[in-house]
Amino acid sequence: MQHFIFDFDGTISDSYPIFVKIGKEIAEEDGAEIPFDDTELYRLYKISTKTVYQSISWKSGLTRQQYATRFGELQTKHSAEFHPFPEAVHLLKALKKKGKKLYLYTHTGKAIYDILKDMGLEGTFDFIIDASMQFPSKPAPDALLFLMDKFQLKAEECLMIGDRPIDVQAASNAGIKGCLWDADGFFPDCSTDYKIKALAELEQIFLR
Repeated sequence: MQHFIFDFDGTISDSYPIFVKIGKEIAEEDGAEIPFDDTELYRLYKISTKTVYQSISWKSGLTRQQYATRFGELQTKHSAEFHPFPEAVHLLKALKKKGKKLYLYTHTGKAIYDILKDMGLEGTFDFIIDASMQFPSKPAPDALLFLMDKFQLKAEECLMIGDRPIDVQAASNAGIKGCLWDADGFFPDCSTDYKIKALAELEQIFLR
């Protein structure tokens, strides 16, 4: 395995508590009521931001695109609050030391560059696919297929790592292997090539 493609939110960064804050901000601006507590809002963000959007009755008729735009604006506003998981930083450094290629595939827009800079991870990834590139969202394989074509990557040398079923489903749809990091056991029924409880397991599998 030579090419490691990482999801960002919930995989590199402990983003979901900030997502909860942002979601509540958007609802407050709209005057909408969130029909569940912070724990459930966190769980829904673990599925997708689309799931959260669809779970709220928006007073202003907020569209999905308007929600996504405002979400991105607030991500930029809160960029300094995002912090990487220490084990993710360790894994990225270990992979780079072994000469592996690192890629990032995120549904976050241009805010990702400010966030990575604030996290001290600027320049870590060989290529970044962000939401501004307007690929269909995961689990669609389009972005991964673009990446593989752009760099002439062999499918058998690629691994997509994420914390949600849509990450590994995108990998499967693109014909590459997937790894689900499910530290909290949210997705016991998700089937994929690798399922781990700690990122350190990837070092044991691929860097021994």
